[in-house]
Parts: sequence; C-alpha cells; structure tokens
Amino acid sequence: MSKRDRREVRKFERYLKNVAKLGKEAAMVKHARYLGLPQNTELTRDDARRAEDSRGVPG
Repeated sequence: MSKRDRREVRKFERYLKNVAKLGKEAAMVKHARYLGLPQNTELTRDDARRAEDSRGVPG
C-alpha cells in the first residue's frame, strides 16, 4: 500500500467513525456531503445507494 492509499483509508475510517456517532438523519446528510451530493434535498436510501454505486464508495 502506498502512503497515499493509507491516507485515504485512514480518512475513510475516520469518516465512518464520525458517522457512527451521529443519528441516522444526520448521517445521511454527512454521507451526501462526503459523496458530493446537494445537501439541501431530501435524501432517500435509494439516492444514497445510487450515489455510492456511481462513486464506488463502500457503504
């Protein structure tokens, strides 16, 4: 693993830990922000899943 890969992994693990602390609704907003989606829209689980698929970020 390169240094950059390890940094990405740490960043993602930190993100997951932060999401775990939040409530479900706040986690969806944070998830949207992480995936670069508009944050002012109502997100459904399908929207989040679709965004994950397009970005390739594990959920």
